[in-house]
Amino acid sequence: MRRNRLALPILILVAALFLAACSVSLPQGASGYIALMPFWDEEQGIQGVQPLEGWDEDTRLVQAVLPAGSQEAVAQLLAETALTALPESTGTYTGKAFTWDLYTFESRLEGAPVDSVHFDLAMTETESGTVPRTYIVMLLSLPDHYQASPELYDSVFTHVVYALEPME
Repeated sequence: MRRNRLALPILILVAALFLAACSVSLPQGASGYIALMPFWDEEQGIQGVQPLEGWDEDTRLVQAVLPAGSQEAVAQLLAETALTALPESTGTYTGKAFTWDLYTFESRLEGAPVDSVHFDLAMTETESGTVPRTYIVMLLSLPDHYQASPELYDSVFTHVVYALEPME
């Protein structure tokens, strides 16, 4: 169980470190579509879509499932940020398998060499027998890059959230 408690904070920190080390890959104001390809992770038991490799060096995408309820998942996320609570949800989104709660915010990440990271977060909780499972999709960007690339939300985040589902 301890390994599972560390999974989300480690994913977030690794994503933030990659963001800090990268240069801008798209010119400011550039637009276009981003090609998606099938994604599956047998260890986590999830499948969906993800951008082709090399799609954007300044943005990280996290798709994960935690064997915990949403309150515990939120606690893990908050422990790695400067937030004491998640902001109010920006709405819900109905995907192929789940209805997701959506959040958008910026925060400092503990241990990250950047001042702030922009988060688009989708989260949903399910029951698998008696064990709750929380599915998470996070799109993390440097705030300036996110503002310069508004297509990230529509071209990547919403498609990834829509497609994420348990493997059969």
